[in-house]
Amino acid sequence: MTFLEHLEELRGRLLRTAIYLAIGFGVCWGFHERIFAILIQPLRQAGFTDQFIYTSPAEAFFLYMKMSFFVGIFVAFPFILWEVWAFISPGLYRNEKLWAIPFIGMGSFFFTAGAIFGHYALAGALGQVLDIDLLSPDALERHTRFLVKLSERLLGSAGDGERGGDAK
Repeated sequence: MTFLEHLEELRGRLLRTAIYLAIGFGVCWGFHERIFAILIQPLRQAGFTDQFIYTSPAEAFFLYMKMSFFVGIFVAFPFILWEVWAFISPGLYRNEKLWAIPFIGMGSFFFTAGAIFGHYALAGALGQVLDIDLLSPDALERHTRFLVKLSERLLGSAGDGERGGDAK
C-alpha cells in the first residue's frame, strides 16, 4: 500500500470509530437515569442518603451528557479495539499476531476487573470518607491543604520555592 492508501484506510477507520462512539453515546443517553443509579449505588450502600443538588440550571444535563459519553466509550470499546486491530494487523508478522491475542484478552480482562473492583469493592472505603465532616471551614481548609501538598509531592514540584506566599 502507498502512503496515501494508508491514510485513506486510517480515515475510514477513524470515521467508523467516531460512529461507534456516537452509537455508544446514544445508547447510554437512552438509559442515562438507570446508569446514574448504578454509578451512585456504592454511595447509597456506604450510607449516603442525601439528595444530589445542582448548582446551575444546566448542570444535571451536562452531568448526564458526560456520563453517557464516558460510559459510551466503555460500551463502544470492543468495536474501537477491533478497528485498531484491523488497521495494525496487516503490518504484523504471524508470531507478533499470536502474541497480541493473549495481550488483548488479558488486558481486557484486567481492565474490566479493575472497573468492577473500583465500583463495588471500594464502596466500603466511601463510608470512611463520608464520615468526614467536610462542610466545616476548618476541615475543608485542612483537606485542601493536604490534597495540594500530596499533589505537589506526586508531581515532584514540592519545595522548589516557586509557589510563594503560604508555602510551609
